[in-house]
Amino acid sequence: VQISPANNPLNVFAGSKLSLACSTTMTCSTPLIYMWWKPPGKDVNTRILNLKTFEFHEVKTEDEGEYICKVVCGDKKMTKKVRVQVISFNEPVIHVPEPLKEGIKVDATCKVENINPDGMQVRIEWMLGTQVLRNTSHTSDNHFTDTLTIQPKKENHGQNLRCIVTLDVFQKEHSVELHVNYGPKNTSISASPGIDIPEGGSLQLTCKTQSNPEVTQYKWKRLPEASLPRGVLVEGSSLTIHRFQGYHQGIYECEAIHLSGKRDRAYITVTVTQGNSLTIHCCQCYTFLCEELVNIY
Repeated sequence: VQISPANNPLNVFAGSKLSLACSTTMTCSTPLIYMWWKPPGKDVNTRILNLKTFEFHEVKTEDEGEYICKVVCGDKKMTKKVRVQVISFNEPVIHVPEPLKEGIKVDATCKVENINPDGMQVRIEWMLGTQVLRNTSHTSDNHFTDTLTIQPKKENHGQNLRCIVTLDVFQKEHSVELHVNYGPKNTSISASPGIDIPEGGSLQLTCKTQSNPEVTQYKWKRLPEASLPRGVLVEGSSLTIHRFQGYHQGIYECEAIHLSGKRDRAYITVTVTQGNSLTIHCCQCYTFLCEELVNIY
């Protein structure tokens, strides 16, 4: 007598379908009778007499145990046993303390409960994005919690931290998106149309920085006075001068202030440019005296 699948014990994942097929090479002058039961002698399903296959439409943990197929040919009886081992465990759950701050170490945990059966090796794989952080294993005892220390970086913001749990060949996973607080950093100032402004022209300075959450507070000043000259308009990260004069030129500072209290600064120097001058001379030939009459700029 043979049973298919041939594995013994036969590991089956809870909730899946299972078909146990019984067969024999025995020849019989009368029709073969197939019977399945689960010890201690309880007929698992009397409706399947004379059928070779015993089917589970949805395997449950209570279905775990030993199953016996009996083949009857007249007075001759043959049996075959198989042990069905039902594997089940809850979805893993990741917990990451928040808020995450760039460069500050924290412990992330992956918890799995209701593991069946006890005593099996459970494999855990931690991944961040496409990078494998660690592989480890536990001997299951109904539940376990695995801890991973991470030190988040700016580049990790928006990446998924995954915990992949494998029991036998069955796998479940959980992932969480990391939200990393960082910055401000790499602050810079851009000038439009440039840093050399003709007298009477317009200038707009824009301050940019990298941070999460975004910086909403900016402070502008001109050095070394630490104040702004007249005619300067400030709106958030922008500084505008509509009629640029000589007293507007100098070094401007933008300070980006993060909700965490961290600050970062950037500097830019802007100057005023004069237009080209043209001098016209008029000479009175009869006196041989050349006088400068007009100076046009």
